[in-house]
This record gives sequence, C-alpha cells and structure tokens, in this order.
Amino acid sequence: MLTLGQAAKEVGKSKTAIANAIKEGRLSANRLENGQYQIDPAELFRVYQSINRQEESKGVQSETPINKASLQGETDLLRELVAQIKDERDDLRRRLDVSETARQRETEAREKDSAELRRLTLLLTHQPEPTAKKSGLYQKLFGRDKTKV
Repeated sequence: MLTLGQAAKEVGKSKTAIANAIKEGRLSANRLENGQYQIDPAELFRVYQSINRQEESKGVQSETPINKASLQGETDLLRELVAQIKDERDDLRRRLDVSETARQRETEAREKDSAELRRLTLLLTHQPEPTAKKSGLYQKLFGRDKTKV
C-alpha cells in the first residue's frame, strides 16, 4: 500500500491531483484513523500510468522506424489524386457554364419568338396593337394629364 506522497511520486503527479482524484471517485483509497490515505498500487496504476511506463512508451515511440520512402510515395500518389479531382471539377464547371449559356440563349429565343407570335396573331386577327393612351382636350391645352395635378 502506498501513501499519498508515494503514489504521487510513482505517477509523476502532485499530492493534490491524487487527493482530488480520490475525492472525485476516480481513484479508490482507504483512509486511516490518522487521516492518511492508503492507496493500492494496482488501483493507482489503473487510473494513472507509472513514470517508468511513460518513459518506456516514449522510448518505443522514438525507436519505431519510419519508412520515409513509402510515405513520400503515398504523398505523391495523394497529390496526383488531388490534381485529378481538381481537373475533373474544372471540367464540370466548364460544362455547367456552357449549358447555362445555352439555356439562357434558348430562353431569350423563346421570349423573342413569343413576342413575334403575338404580333403576328394580332395582325392576322386584325386587332391593332395596343397604343398609348389617347390624349384628351385637357392634355392638348395644358400639355399634362389632369389626374397628376
């Protein structure tokens, strides 16, 4: 069994951090009559990693060989894929612009044909095209519409 101070040294934490873990219920410990804690090492290492294990894991990480050639090959492959995707995106944008331009031209042509068809229909049915409002006597005398006065 470990005291609070011994436990703190084993895991590289402060006494306060260990005491807080006990109070929060993350770490179980027995309290003696004199107020000191007794902490089971298995319980301590369940919650915290020992300093020796931390150093071992750091050493293992630094000793892991890195194959830079394969990483470079993967990086180059990913760059090629990104470039290919960008080319496809640009091609799709060009196609979209072309189709949008064609759609606008068709819409304008339909509107023009519709106006021409309306004009021809009016001519065939002998209906004069609507003209501006005829001016009345007041308009001729004073040069303005009396409703706007």
